[in-house]
Amino acid sequence: MPAPRASPVQLANQRMIDCKIISVKRPSEVRVIGLDEQELVARCPQHVSMDWLEAALAVAPVDAVIVAGGGLRPVLWGVFPDADHRVVRSKMCIRVSEIEIDASERVRVSSGSTSLSLKSEGTVVLRGRDVLSRAEENNRLKGGRVRIN
Repeated sequence: MPAPRASPVQLANQRMIDCKIISVKRPSEVRVIGLDEQELVARCPQHVSMDWLEAALAVAPVDAVIVAGGGLRPVLWGVFPDADHRVVRSKMCIRVSEIEIDASERVRVSSGSTSLSLKSEGTVVLRGRDVLSRAEENNRLKGGRVRIN
């Protein structure tokens, strides 16, 4: 039996409001100011990083859209960082059972001068000042040819 499909809910008096996020209220709310200068508190969805928002607000207010009205609490609908926010970095913690990254050309993870590159043709490049490899059991190095130095 197929799962029931959700249907959209039309709520009277709901509208989308262009605004700027002006502060973060923990744990999951933001203060916004609309174009009409009205301040509102909106709920923030889980996928929006509150840490990033706080770091971005130290640079400048962040453009956003909220959905409000219909007797419900306002909800942050979209966040639109501008050029000033490109430099903003914050801590991110992802807790999931599995992550899959699929890139057609290359995946690169870097921090400072250390990097790991996975290239589509099969090359793996690990660069770092010191590289440590540990294993509880077997630590094997296997290849058609193995060159050391």
